[in-house]
This record gives sequence, C-alpha cells and structure tokens, in this order.
Amino acid sequence: MCAYSHTGRLVTMRSLGSFESVYEIDLYLNERIEELNQPDQKDGCSMQDVVDYLNENYFDFISLDALAREKYFMNPRYFGKLFKDYTGCTFSQYLTQIRMEHARDYLAKENYTVSQVAYMCGYNSVSYFIQTFKKVYGETPKQFEKTDFCDI
Repeated sequence: MCAYSHTGRLVTMRSLGSFESVYEIDLYLNERIEELNQPDQKDGCSMQDVVDYLNENYFDFISLDALAREKYFMNPRYFGKLFKDYTGCTFSQYLTQIRMEHARDYLAKENYTVSQVAYMCGYNSVSYFIQTFKKVYGETPKQFEKTDFCDI
C-alpha cells in the first residue's frame, strides 16, 4: 500500500498484486476517481466551509482573490468557478446578499444610523452602501427605516 496525495487529500492505494482480476482493479480505480471528483471537496476545500466563513465574517474586508490565495491556497479564478457552481451566484453577489440581509435586519430592529450599519456590514463607503441597498431593495436605507416592517 502507498499513500497518494492529490488536491490535499490522502488516498490509500493498494498494490496491484492484491487484486485477483483486472475487473477488480478497474472497479477499485473507478471508486478512487469518484472520491477525488466529489464536488464539495475539490482541492481540499469545502465550498460549504467558504459559505460558512462568509456568513460569519461578512463585516470584514473580504476579497475573492485574498480568500482564495491566502486561506484556501487556490487559484482565484478556479475558486470563483467552484463557488459559483456550488452556490449558483458569484462570490461578490453572495457576499452582497449576506451584507444586505444583515443591513436590513439592523435597520429594522436596532437603533443604528445608516453610517453605523454600513460599517457593521463591511462597507467602508457609506455612499456605496446606500447605492447597493437601493439597488437590492429599491429604496434607500432611510426610506426603508421610515416604512413599517414589523414582519421582518
């Protein structure tokens, strides 16, 4: 037996002498290939881990490039493709969605200013936050605060 590491995962390989037929070898190799091709575990990176990380750290400055290279040691383009395949949206669309959901909750349930909410949700520019909020919800944060959203 030997250990083979591909994409950060350890795969145990049997020696050819331990098989009784070519069919067994074929079956065994197909099982190993299937293990390596599991969609959530490519490159030793679970996309659910990435989603969890974004949900827990949405308020920080997060870029796809930095996250891919520094945390998951992956090519950013490939990382972005895996992320989109997993979530159905791009990295920035997903991060914006999370930030906007939190912003809406803060504005509806807490007594924060728009500036405070912008910074709490990871935006360094209040005007960009307002622009993004309006694009997502069709109204500015101030307009949203004035409406009665008891069901949120």
